[in-house]
Amino acid sequence: MVKDFIRPILDIFGKSPFGPIYEHALKGKETVYALKKVVDAWCKGDMESVVKLAEEVSKLEHEADIIKQKVRERLHAAVLLPVDRNDALEFLKPQDSIADSAERAAELISIKEDVILTETLKKQFREMMNKTIECIDIYDALVSEIKDLLDSSFSKKVVMRTVEIVPKIEELEHEVDIIELEMLKEIYKSEKELGATNVFHLYHIIITLADVSDNTARAADRLRTMIYRPM
Repeated sequence: MVKDFIRPILDIFGKSPFGPIYEHALKGKETVYALKKVVDAWCKGDMESVVKLAEEVSKLEHEADIIKQKVRERLHAAVLLPVDRNDALEFLKPQDSIADSAERAAELISIKEDVILTETLKKQFREMMNKTIECIDIYDALVSEIKDLLDSSFSKKVVMRTVEIVPKIEELEHEVDIIELEMLKEIYKSEKELGATNVFHLYHIIITLADVSDNTARAADRLRTMIYRPM
């Protein structure tokens, strides 16, 4: 019975934060898609495009930050929420880190023009980004379930349907981790060809790119925790 009153109470006491939460997730997705363009241009050796596209990634990340502030304001303003307020804030942190990591990776790629990439590394960078895109697409599907969760007052059926998506994201994040390890092996194996400076730079790019899917999986896990509690 209490859940039946949640949505009307939200209408009276404040605007729901869940619309902006999904808007924020979509902006993060846009940022990752823009990062993929950076990586593609980089692998082609088109540094002029890399710099321009990295600026686009930064612009999208800034837009995500603006939306994040709107979410925080509504979370703090709402008198009653269908989820724990702290859970919602803890979920927002890793979701925001998706765009942050994408921006950082784009910056790292754009600041050094003479990076040497072996053909194997080019293939691996593209493979990592393709897996990361798969991960963010499924995450989008996960966060889009929030509307159905609210409409159903967090019915057990809808909650269980939603959380079933999370392991798919975690599996893709694991696949990215495997690619990350292979890439790190590749740069150290090719140290003589690449040079110490390039190895150091590529190491940080690889780690930061992998952070995108890692933060996506963390956000999915936090969302799972958030929606389990009302059951």
